[in-house]
Amino acid sequence: MKDLTEADKKAKAAEVDQAVKDANAAIEKVTKADVETATEVGKSAIDQVVKTAQDADKAAKLEREAQERAAAEQAERNRQRALDDAKRKAKKGIDNRAKAAASEITENQELTSQEKTKVKKEITKAANKAKKKVDQAKTTAEVDEAQDGIFNKGWIAAIVAAVIGSGVGFFGFWKKRNQDNDEDDAQ
Repeated sequence: MKDLTEADKKAKAAEVDQAVKDANAAIEKVTKADVETATEVGKSAIDQVVKTAQDADKAAKLEREAQERAAAEQAERNRQRALDDAKRKAKKGIDNRAKAAASEITENQELTSQEKTKVKKEITKAANKAKKKVDQAKTTAEVDEAQDGIFNKGWIAAIVAAVIGSGVGFFGFWKKRNQDNDEDDAQ
């Protein structure tokens, strides 16, 4: 401002004075209603921010719940798929064991043709019973139990003994065998 003339300095000072007067006049013109309106606008803006935050929180909660539901549904699908696979494999294993047993019986020279037919019939019954239990299983552990419960060590010998020896059939023999095992376990 050192380059301004004295007249320019006075003119600028007058402009500043006028700006101050205008500002004071504007301040004096502000009414209580204007202050209340500004306050309401401010409150409304704050309320909107709060509502937006609450909406965002609700949306996040809904998204989290949806993700949890989707994860639970996926876990159930995976469990069911594993159970279905276990059932399919178990039934195939039962069929393979039954076929192998039937083949072994066919090749057995100690049994008569009639005995072979009876034994094969009992093998088929045992396989069908095992597959039915597999179908009814609700867990893979139940599938394993159904498969292994009938087809364990000595099952062919048990069928042959039941058909030839006692005439009570495989399941009668098996019931007696399990009772004997339970008595052994109790001792």
